[in-house]
Amino acid sequence: MTTYPYRCGNHAARRWGTGPCRQKSDALEVAVTDYIQARTALDAAPGARARALADRNFARLAMLAAPRVRYFTRTYGLTDVAEDAEQVCAIALHRAAER
Repeated sequence: MTTYPYRCGNHAARRWGTGPCRQKSDALEVAVTDYIQARTALDAAPGARARALADRNFARLAMLAAPRVRYFTRTYGLTDVAEDAEQVCAIALHRAAER
């Protein structure tokens, strides 16, 4: 089996914490943190700007999670109910950020 320098399964990339998978994980963690902070700000001082910020942060989080959602949708054979699977994942993201 041939390994490629920046492939997710590459042991060197995993060991050193580099490569595209690490960058995607970091971006996802930052998006989650930003969304949680925006939700906290919204709860502390409700308003249109705080709501818009929370909505933008959730949209970014959903955009970053979309490839994983599509992967699981295909893997588990949910292509006929893909929209329902996306909604379930969006609800799961909301609930995870609340805790």
